Amino acid sequence: MDLKAIERRLRDERRDLGETLAHLNDQLSRSQSEESGELSVVDQHIADIATDTEFRELDIMQRKMVEDRTRLLDEALERLERGRFGRCVVCAREIPEARLEALPWTPYCLEHASLESTPASPLPQRTRRA
Repeated sequence: MDLKAIERRLRDERRDLGETLAHLNDQLSRSQSEESGELSVVDQHIADIATDTEFRELDIMQRKMVEDRTRLLDEALERLERGRFGRCVVCAREIPEARLEALPWTPYCLEHASLESTPASPLPQRTRRA
């Protein structure tokens, strides 16, 4: 496995996500009335206000997703620096190369891959090998 290529890929994606996050933060820093181009919400139809609110909520959800992926990329880069890249953070087993090619930021082996879909759950206790 070419660790330099993976590091470049992680850094490139990190840079792209940083640009996306800056754009989203710029969008969200504007008030909804600025976004709609209206001087006041009083003269706006309620459906237009609802649409604007929905777009804002989508931007907020997208920002959260970008922040989460950025965190995963940062953690993968840290594992690379510490020489722990390619090992599951739960059981320390080697992560298959095909999995790392598809998801280079993944911290989990196939056995613990289900933890990726539940980021709010605490990590299981790491077991010690005898």
